[in-house]
Amino acid sequence: MKVSHGEDWFTAELVLDHGEAIRALLQFKSLPDGTWVVREKLVANSDVTTSRIATGLIGILNNPGWVYERGRRTITIDGREEVVPALGGRYFAADNARLIEIDGAMRIASTRPLRLGYLGAKKPERSRATDELYLNYHPDERAWRAGQTISEYEATVQCMVP
Repeated sequence: MKVSHGEDWFTAELVLDHGEAIRALLQFKSLPDGTWVVREKLVANSDVTTSRIATGLIGILNNPGWVYERGRRTITIDGREEVVPALGGRYFAADNARLIEIDGAMRIASTRPLRLGYLGAKKPERSRATDELYLNYHPDERAWRAGQTISEYEATVQCMVP
């Protein structure tokens, strides 16, 4: 891990091995305006078969009765709205997403298409209902050769102040 920082920014670069088969090269960058950028590259260290890849997780609280929550989230992907009721277990995926907005409060943008997966919570865990938004989601089994790039993405995340 390597961390660099200034008065109002930081960058963290990590190399993380998922067992012996897959290596993740990660970079997180916080910008002075509150925006942050995440980059991830997954590489096969050896021949490997994956049953599912789900990385780049953003947890989205979606409780049915908490203060300031409406019991649903509206996820807009490239202009198409998906309403996710709290504790509904709703699942959807998008293979070519470039612009994602959550309730008009958070924007996630990418110049290259993202393969998203959204898994709505079915029940609370530790008293919270947290939906899972994966920026890199490949739900199917696939074989990879040693040295092959499995996936690579970059996303910019910013809060939208009304």
